[in-house]
Amino acid sequence: MRNVIQSIIPILLLTCPSPADSTATFRLEAESLLSTHATRFRTSASGGRTVYSITPGEELIFPVCLYQPVLADVTVRYSNDGGSDVVKVKVDNVVAGSILTFAESKGGYNWEVMREETVYNVSLGQGLRRLAVEFSQVDAYGVEVDCLDVTVYDDFLNQKTFDCSLALAGEPQIGKSDTNERVKSGYVEQHSYVTTCPEEDNVHLAAYHDSVVNYTITATNPLYRSYKDYKEPDFSTCPRLQSNYWHLEDVRANDNGSIAQGNETNTVTVSTTSYDDIIYSDKIAITFTLKASHMTSHSFIHSFIHSFIVLATFVPVAGSTARIRVAFVRKNGKEEVLDEFSSDYSVSRKWTFPEMTWSGNQPNVIYVYVSQNVIIQRMELRRDSMRPDTATVMYSNDAIILQGFDVDFWWRKPAGESLTIQVGNKYFTDFSYFALYVATPWNSKGGFQQLLVIYQDGNVRLLPPPPSSPVQGQWVPFGTSILLGKSKVSDPRPSAPIRTIQVDPATLSMALTYYDGSSCSITLTYSPVETVLHVNNVQFGPSTSGPFATFRSMFVEFGKADADSLQSDLQGPVHAMGRWTAVNGSDFLLYRRVESYHNTQSPDIRLTIRA
Repeated sequence: MRNVIQSIIPILLLTCPSPADSTATFRLEAESLLSTHATRFRTSASGGRTVYSITPGEELIFPVCLYQPVLADVTVRYSNDGGSDVVKVKVDNVVAGSILTFAESKGGYNWEVMREETVYNVSLGQGLRRLAVEFSQVDAYGVEVDCLDVTVYDDFLNQKTFDCSLALAGEPQIGKSDTNERVKSGYVEQHSYVTTCPEEDNVHLAAYHDSVVNYTITATNPLYRSYKDYKEPDFSTCPRLQSNYWHLEDVRANDNGSIAQGNETNTVTVSTTSYDDIIYSDKIAITFTLKASHMTSHSFIHSFIHSFIVLATFVPVAGSTARIRVAFVRKNGKEEVLDEFSSDYSVSRKWTFPEMTWSGNQPNVIYVYVSQNVIIQRMELRRDSMRPDTATVMYSNDAIILQGFDVDFWWRKPAGESLTIQVGNKYFTDFSYFALYVATPWNSKGGFQQLLVIYQDGNVRLLPPPPSSPVQGQWVPFGTSILLGKSKVSDPRPSAPIRTIQVDPATLSMALTYYDGSSCSITLTYSPVETVLHVNNVQFGPSTSGPFATFRSMFVEFGKADADSLQSDLQGPVHAMGRWTAVNGSDFLLYRRVESYHNTQSPDIRLTIRA
């Protein structure tokens, strides 16, 4: 499927953990431990208190959690006013090193002097570990411990993971089976990038195979166990959704230059030329670009796809009549008049521009023709509000519901693409995505739950059936998805646009055709614990380059992730954002090793290449 140079990429996989590019230091306060220890108030202590001991053999045991093995430097912050003491650092009852406290007596004043000693290169294994300090030998005055500062060599570990605020997952059961032993291995290639926005799919892992015909995608419940059920969107650290693109104030016919106020990504200029006309004396050109992208529930789309509103207020100079014509230039270069009017008083107008009126890569122009002595008091360009997705029920019975949805400003519309769905002898056109619901009678008052969503751009979302719940309306959120079909990994937002879907409701099977000439058939099956999408008879269009499928997910940090790790039947686990090139195998699981506060119960997704 790829040329010779590309096909040797999997050989370059880092098969052993690579050294971390960064370190992180985590503080463990001694006074926060669950057991009862003697504490003392100290103004110089980091938390205002220390733990005091005069008992040889007493231990302070700190639970720490590691998603993978790490090396750490453990610094003990303590105070001492007396003779020297021996304090051991232990991991799971094994001594990793010891420190000797500083010996000096100052009549009690030294208890407020915090000192530090470090044990280096402490090995901390994966999972729940017990990091302890033992007061091995203490004099009659004892020793006080303020905290431990643990510096770990890892690119992704954070405080909530390290102090066990987040649960760790169990080990995935994935390995070579008799079935996939007969399947030639493919590989998954790293194309992820860093983001701060939890609603942006920044994890892109592209799957390649030189002869794939059949494969399955399986959605299962997360490997960690959690009662938490966070599912609402989190835009707190996302780029601000822009509604006002630019505005200008108090513009006269003789004004020129960049006088409009635009946001940082939209350039706006105003220029005036004389206009030889009986009614209008000047032609004011407002030129602007629309470069910004913004966030929707379907990720990033370009500003120019939206419809827009222009608001303007015109004021004639006292004793005169304002004569005004407003026009704009379409993408084809043709000028079109919006409005023409006159007024002896201040007058305001509002105009709505339909979606895709403006260009996203060329300057856009609004012309205002005015008579003498007219002031544009204010003029602004705003993004129009989006309407909710429009749903159409295509088929329903006691077991399933099929719905098609039209999304306002769907991002593939500028390319002239839409989704046509055939159910039996009925055709439904101009959809943006398609959803399948199944009956879940074990939930309160029954109801239906989405198990499958297929977007026109090729993105596919799967859910396992929901658990039993006494609360009506409970639902499981989507998280990781799969881009089903050939795509260009170099695109800012890869896609595999689907032209048609033929659905057989009786067998939950579908035939997909793509805009590039590719095709495949899919069948959905589900059990109480998993949902499986069987992809068969894959046939590619003229181009055979590129991945046959792509994992798409999100990772900002542990605790704010829809996926954090990739495991195959041959290699891994590796971090989803790690500095690896490719992972070999025929069975790949994208999952979370650490509990998340984002879409907590969303599924792990497994891609298995079949014979």
